[in-house]
Amino acid sequence: MSDGRSTFRRRGADDRHASAPRTSARWVLFLLSILALVTWTFVALNLARRASGGLPLDLQVYRDASLTMLHGGAAYHSRYTFAHLNFTYPPIALMLLSVFSVVPPIVALVAWWTFSATALIFLIVVLLQESTALPRGTLIASSCALGGASCLFLEPIRSNFAFGQINIFLMLLVVLDIFRVRSTRKGLLTGLASAIKLTPLMYVMYFVVARARVSALRAVGAFLGITAMAWALLPADSATYWLRQAFSPGRKGGPIGPMNQSWFGLIGDLFPGTNSLRTILWLLLSGVTFVMGVTLAKRYVATERRVEALFVLTLTELLISPISWTHHWSWIILVPIVWLARGRRYDKVSATVMLLVAVAVVAPYKEHLTGWLHVRPISVVIGFSLLFSGVIVFAALVLEERPWRTATHVGLPLGDARELGTRRVDEDRPDRAEVPRRTKTPELPAHDAG
Repeated sequence: MSDGRSTFRRRGADDRHASAPRTSARWVLFLLSILALVTWTFVALNLARRASGGLPLDLQVYRDASLTMLHGGAAYHSRYTFAHLNFTYPPIALMLLSVFSVVPPIVALVAWWTFSATALIFLIVVLLQESTALPRGTLIASSCALGGASCLFLEPIRSNFAFGQINIFLMLLVVLDIFRVRSTRKGLLTGLASAIKLTPLMYVMYFVVARARVSALRAVGAFLGITAMAWALLPADSATYWLRQAFSPGRKGGPIGPMNQSWFGLIGDLFPGTNSLRTILWLLLSGVTFVMGVTLAKRYVATERRVEALFVLTLTELLISPISWTHHWSWIILVPIVWLARGRRYDKVSATVMLLVAVAVVAPYKEHLTGWLHVRPISVVIGFSLLFSGVIVFAALVLEERPWRTATHVGLPLGDARELGTRRVDEDRPDRAEVPRRTKTPELPAHDAG
């Protein structure tokens, strides 16, 4: 009888131990859900306050330019809103954005912000699925909470909503193309994003470094095909954009100064009025950044760290682009996900990415708008603090991986590196399974190569 009681007690204890993780997981899910509800409530209240002042500036430009196009006007010869801004995207963007010009402004605004919030959450879901093994409920709650918090605290994403910008939609197209689209269709969404705005062309390099040549060609083909279709439908606007305005940074409005957090903006601020020197320095810095960024992305892809590969390409694009307004840095949403993908390590790279997040939260680079700080070089450091923190992260990643070295699979444990060295996946041939190959295991140093 006593043996029966002891067995029953042991079973009860085992059941309690097994239920403890489930209870903890429920509490985590509950707290994340509450956090998501609270943050998005504050986001909604903030956006409602902004809506009382009319349409966001960039959304107003989109609507006005689309209406000009629909009425047969020259959309690229006109200026819009009180700020006298140009429409700066390719003609296909005019056609797609015209949907928001045929409905009342308040309907367009609510729809734009709703779609932007949904796209942001979906973007985070895809990235977290790629980086973690979270249960479905926790994954969705975490994505909602992270999305709401980023809208409140990260200036680039907050500005994206405040201006009514298109960046989050383009980010989602690129992320879906890399992580979710089947290999037989990879590249199409990146080509579409690039046709809407030129900067996503940088992410064609992801397929290049992944040796997915067909996907890279498909992306370029989609970009050219969509552009050609828009040219056939809007020949005059297309000729104006591609032959006169597409490669002129000045048409985008004040590309020199702290509003432009890129190499071009920094060099223009340091060397005003010297166009030839400015161009040479920008090309040199951009060339070095591009080569290092692509080389680093290639190493990340080779070691199956795909989120980190995307992250380094986003940093490369933001640094070398002629124009990187602060809301273009919305890719900063990758930072906490990259930290999770790296196993939540507390190392030099983690410290630099936390610095980048801190700068995006505090946003000291916005202080140049108040005009109280004019002491150089302090004004340069503060004014371009977002750029400099991004450069520090980029440099930390480069120094960690040292892509100029010939050793392969740096950053992986020795056993994982050897195992990975025996396999290859051809993304453009889904019919080919992963086949082990007999390869000579490279001699790797016994110490940590990272």
